[in-house]
Amino acid sequence: MATIIRLHLIPFFDPRVDSVRDITYADCEAWIEHMAGIRRAKRLDQGVIVAEHRLFTISEAAEWSGRSRSTIMKAWLDKRLPHAYNDRSAGSKGTVCIPVGDLIAAGYTPKNHQPAEVPFGYAVSVVDGYLNILRRIFKYATSHGIMPHDPSAGLAPIPPVAGTKSRAIPKDDGKRWVNLLGSKQIADRMHIHHQLAFWIMRLTGERIGEAYGITLGAIHREDGHMALMLEHQGGKRQKVRDEAGNVVKVTLKKQMKTKSGNRYIPVPKALADLIDLYVEAFHAPEADPMTPLIRTPRGLGQAAFRDAMRGAVQDAGFGYEEFGIHVIPKFLRVCLISDLEAGNKRLRSMYVGHKVKDHEGGAPLTELVYTRRRAGIEHLLPVTELLDELVAKEIGTLIDPTPLARLVPDHRKLSPSDLSRVVSVLDEAGLLGDDVVDGETVISNHEAAQILAISERQVRELSKRGHLERRRVRKSGKETIYGVTAASVQARLEIDQDLWSRQRVCDELGLTYLELRRLFRRLDIKPIDSAATLGERYRDEEVELLRSHLDKLRTLRETSVSV
Repeated sequence: MATIIRLHLIPFFDPRVDSVRDITYADCEAWIEHMAGIRRAKRLDQGVIVAEHRLFTISEAAEWSGRSRSTIMKAWLDKRLPHAYNDRSAGSKGTVCIPVGDLIAAGYTPKNHQPAEVPFGYAVSVVDGYLNILRRIFKYATSHGIMPHDPSAGLAPIPPVAGTKSRAIPKDDGKRWVNLLGSKQIADRMHIHHQLAFWIMRLTGERIGEAYGITLGAIHREDGHMALMLEHQGGKRQKVRDEAGNVVKVTLKKQMKTKSGNRYIPVPKALADLIDLYVEAFHAPEADPMTPLIRTPRGLGQAAFRDAMRGAVQDAGFGYEEFGIHVIPKFLRVCLISDLEAGNKRLRSMYVGHKVKDHEGGAPLTELVYTRRRAGIEHLLPVTELLDELVAKEIGTLIDPTPLARLVPDHRKLSPSDLSRVVSVLDEAGLLGDDVVDGETVISNHEAAQILAISERQVRELSKRGHLERRRVRKSGKETIYGVTAASVQARLEIDQDLWSRQRVCDELGLTYLELRRLFRRLDIKPIDSAATLGERYRDEEVELLRSHLDKLRTLRETSVSV
């Protein structure tokens, strides 16, 4: 309800009235026509970019129009975007929501193009639901004396204008989907927690809430196959009523979106191996069976996954501008169902949790009343066999070797014992590798500091001065880290091996810094001190000269003692 009010009622009525009491029958009638697409252009000229009717944030509006964020912000403050408003439902500061039509009218459009707001219209059933919410608002207002009567009395939804209905997936290209190779290109740009969630949704067709609702106790074994008992939703805080009837917030909700969503399904072998590896690495053997499978901070994870997937989709080249379809978590079900097109459609519907009526199963009465299915997973194994064949043929493996800092970005938050277990398990599985940028292996500043026996601050200083090659490495989503190339570190190590630091000379000859300085002064040895050395360095011949001088002093001292 809150989403409908925010996206459909406020943008229309807020610019027209100052209060709910000012809404008239004519306003409600105009809103009905607006929802049907009547008051919008029916045709668009050729060569224009069709901009969907949607709301942008200031950052999204700046990116879409090719302007700076400050330019869009100034236009909003100057009232040049009349239908924009500040949505405070998510927090005290709020989020500025700008209709794309306002940007077009104000001239903030992509350069070298002529965008136009696409006509849109919603189905009668959809508008009827929205109208019901509007009437509930009026009912509350009239019962509390805010307005004298209901201005929507007698109104009914009207059919949308032909060709204007808004759809998530374009009808003219509705069969497009991201194949397994493209899916792997997206998943490779996320860390292992998000990769596991991604592959669960991609290979079992689960909704995002179902994937994050899997607990350790929901993982079963049957005749050598892994199976999942899907009966919870998770990944965000949800309101439920406890036994006393009070509304409480929980992170696991034992209620699926639909009745057919409760199901017991087998898992493809590639995904089963990944789940086994993940449980071994990130869960203790004595963990509570009600512990969520996917590890997330404070038990929450849907929002973080959506952000990570959004960035990975853009980086992999599957954004809306390039691909023409919004690749979102819900779309992963579309991808799986499209992959299973060649299989049994009845089993496919049962596997993803759709209601089965008449898919190669006989008449609807036979399917609903007389068909009795076995309680196990045997009847669904053909689905997993088909998926295993597709995975082996198209991608081979779900996860490639990746550096620990990118594979597990929150490894610093793990306890030493947990981190040791994670590293051991992932290393044994062959998943720990090196970052490669522009064909060069990149290591972290910490690894470079350990190799060169200097501090991380000195590594950063050397890279800033150009003595170590710095590279930017993408982690998961939009996160990035900076490292240095292994080749430049090796070259630097060879330079350091040819030169002696003060500490190394003192350790080798058993001297203090003060004694070393006095001897160099007496022997007139001048150190090499440049930006590239980050301190005093000495050549081998100078150290040998110092060593021979000390040997002579030692011999002279022994002779004096004997005399």
